[in-house]
Amino acid sequence: MNDLDYKLVDSGILIRVKDCIKNINSDFLLCYGDTISDINLTELVKFHKKNINSVTISSFPIMIPFGVMEMDKNNNIRSFHD
Repeated sequence: MNDLDYKLVDSGILIRVKDCIKNINSDFLLCYGDTISDINLTELVKFHKKNINSVTISSFPIMIPFGVMEMDKNNNIRSFHD
């Protein structure tokens, strides 16, 4: 993959995909940059092309050491999961 062509889009996570659509005219990789992972991108692309899928999704298990809060529309804490 020496002929890499890329564009960085800096926007909110949900808006980012929408913002990218205008720049997509062939296969593309969408990567989330806040998680460190050990995914071999060359092998991921080979897998995608071999399996003729519309979308290939990879995930990487992460541990959130601080827990996750669910909040309601009034910013009241509904639950906390550690």
